[in-house]
Amino acid sequence: MNLQSDGQIVLSGTSIGLIGLARLENDIAPTSGNASISGRIVDVNGNGLGRARLTLLNALRGTTVEAATNPFGYFRFDEMQAGEFYVLTAGHKRYVFEPEQRSFELLGDLHELDFTAHGTKK
Repeated sequence: MNLQSDGQIVLSGTSIGLIGLARLENDIAPTSGNASISGRIVDVNGNGLGRARLTLLNALRGTTVEAATNPFGYFRFDEMQAGEFYVLTAGHKRYVFEPEQRSFELLGDLHELDFTAHGTKK
């Protein structure tokens, strides 16, 4: 890699400007801004479960937020800090889930984080 006097960087015979390099880094670097998490909770027949409770734990900060599914089973968390590690737990008064929770590092918007009810509580 050579930096030329005109601001160009030469990589293996390819020349890109400093602005182009900055864009390249931004395209591949994870965001540290806010992101959304959404999904759906359904029963084994694919029907949405309304009033299911979701708890989202930010494992690094120890903070939690909660949400409930709408009548069609959809949920959404907005304005979550990207670049953090989360644990999402699903619950319902009549159903159990396998798995009951999912853990992930949030690198950007996360969609279709779905849960399926696999049985009823006794």
